[in-house]
This record gives sequence, C-alpha cells and structure tokens, in this order.
Amino acid sequence: MPGSDGVRRIVLAAMGALALAGCEGDIGGMVGVPTGVSWRGRLDEGNVVAAGIGARSARAGDLLATVDWILDQRPMPDAPELDFYWGVGLRAASEAFGPRVPVGLLWAFEGPDGHVFLEIAPGVNLAGPQFTFDGALGVRFSF
Repeated sequence: MPGSDGVRRIVLAAMGALALAGCEGDIGGMVGVPTGVSWRGRLDEGNVVAAGIGARSARAGDLLATVDWILDQRPMPDAPELDFYWGVGLRAASEAFGPRVPVGLLWAFEGPDGHVFLEIAPGVNLAGPQFTFDGALGVRFSF
C-alpha cells in the first residue's frame, strides 16, 4: 500500500499533469471526508476528472486522496439549476486503497465563475476488505 507521502505525490502529480495538459479546471476546498483541496478538470465536452486531497480524520498525517472520472452529469428535471453527476474513482490513504463511486449535486453560480457541490462516495477498502463512505460539501472556482 502507498504511504501518505506517496499518495499525496501521486494525486498532486496527476492534478499538475492535467493542468499542464491545458484542460479547463476549477479548484477550491471541501469539508467532510476528506477535508482539504478539491480540483475538477474538463478534458473535453464529455470527460471530466475530479481529484481531492485532505485530512481523513483529526489524527495528524491521516491523509486521503481521491481521483474520479465523472461519467455522467445532467440537470435535475425539477431543478434545472442543479446538476446531478456520478462516476467511478479511486481512494487512497496510508493504510487503505480501493474503488469508489461518487454521486453528487452541483450548483453553478455567477459572479466569480464557480460552483458548490455536495457529494457522497461509497467504496471498498481492498486492504481490509471493508466498505467505506466518503462525503463532502465544497466550493470550487474556475481558472
């Protein structure tokens, strides 16, 4: 299993590579599991990648990193200002690694371009094995 330093390096390298590849993106913060930095990049019209890194708990050095491929995003039928999305991804921490399925709502706002999101992500820790449940509320701004 990768250590927390290795996890941090992997996620930061992936975020940097996507940014350097010229994809449009949003960056911001989130509170939940993890609490930290959140990034979302649009590779093209149908491909969105999201990543996050932050504290998994109050214990020092307990980092969690996530990388997700958003497979579908569409407006909610009764609330067109909200987008529903879901995807597949990976989560990694110092002693945990496995797949996850992020599901969430995204509300885009005007002014400074950005959005607020609420996401849950059930998953599996393959080192356990055991079920996991991540969730976060966050805001990201476009750059």
